[in-house]
Amino acid sequence: MSKDKVYKPQIHKLFTEWVSLLWQNLGTVIILSAIGFFASAPIVTGGAIFIGVFNITKLLVRKELVLREDFTSAVKEKWKTATALFLVNLLILFVIGYALYFYWINPEIKIFFWVGIWFFIVFFMGLIYMYPLLADQDIGLKKIFSRSFKMAMVDPGFSFVMALVSILWIVLCFILIPMLATLAIGGFALWSTLAYREMSLKVDSILALKEAKEEDDEDEEEESDDLTP
Repeated sequence: MSKDKVYKPQIHKLFTEWVSLLWQNLGTVIILSAIGFFASAPIVTGGAIFIGVFNITKLLVRKELVLREDFTSAVKEKWKTATALFLVNLLILFVIGYALYFYWINPEIKIFFWVGIWFFIVFFMGLIYMYPLLADQDIGLKKIFSRSFKMAMVDPGFSFVMALVSILWIVLCFILIPMLATLAIGGFALWSTLAYREMSLKVDSILALKEAKEEDDEDEEEESDDLTP
């Protein structure tokens, strides 16, 4: 990555990498998906299971050695924040879903249905970064929401495509029922983790450019002071 320009994620290469990772780690993805699907059935356990899954996909994306302890340690260390995050997101999705249903069955206010769709997409643009962010950093609930949506707005176009692919993947898994328990959660976690990695690289490149510019400005000021009689 060049230090003198902003990093630009390439979606077509990202998709190819995702498919490759799915294929190369198919057994792991199936196990993660099955664990996520069945162990999340009580709902309250969903967050803890998800952070274990996302910690594993973080290592898969980094091409690091994956051990069983990587799953259990993430669950033990971050289950409280992960559970709170899961339940809050579940509540938000329920409210959005109910609002969409209400607006859809009332033709006189159906315009708000499309407003609700817009809110859902924007929310999902931030959602895809939340668990990868928690898996990567030890931060609280408030910072997870704040940083996720800030990250999404750094490149809204990229985040929109990432969210759209995630939604299509979930819909496909609901259509092809066996995929719900075998590929849905693992595939989504891999895709979200890749999206988080790419956006992190872009944010880092922007910060590096900003820092370099500030240093150049300081150097120019020092040179100007030296030339002043």
